[in-house]
Amino acid sequence: AVFCITAPLELSQVAFALIGALGYAMMQALQPRQRRKAVPATIVGAGAKAAKVGCTAQDASACRLAAARCSSRPDRTPQAMQAAPPAPFCKKPSACPVSAPAFAASGFEAEVAELLGRISPSNESDKVVQQLADKVRHILQQTIPEVEVVGFASGDLVRGTAFGVAVPEVDIVVSVSPHVLAQRIQGRVP
Repeated sequence: AVFCITAPLELSQVAFALIGALGYAMMQALQPRQRRKAVPATIVGAGAKAAKVGCTAQDASACRLAAARCSSRPDRTPQAMQAAPPAPFCKKPSACPVSAPAFAASGFEAEVAELLGRISPSNESDKVVQQLADKVRHILQQTIPEVEVVGFASGDLVRGTAFGVAVPEVDIVVSVSPHVLAQRIQGRVP
């Protein structure tokens, strides 16, 4: 298997691959290793509230104390970090949760039409995309005057989100005739 991989390579490529592998192995050997302690499984029952956030019943108070200690501790020296036991893992609720959209219309067709109205590019976002395309066109026309530039947006840029979390895309399409491009390239080649 090793022969099949290295057979099509030149000697210099194999040599550099071996040097790189040895360098990587040396770097890994020089780095200090940290051992992780196993996290106990969550307990269901009396500590149901703690289990909801991902902590064990015994560690629920430790989670709160560890979070308070981490935020109030100003200095983090290497000795203090090595001496302190690792804080238990606690899940936190999202700062900006995604919620289902509420529609004023009723019925599937009406809700789809309302959703499309919300996420479709507005006149203001079309102007922003057009300004961006004009800037690209202005820069490229200095080199190739025959260039055509068009911009498209996949959602409303002014809102900042398209589907609750997704950022809309802007596509800039640049078109040039291959004949014109070949002439420009020939003019640059001595």
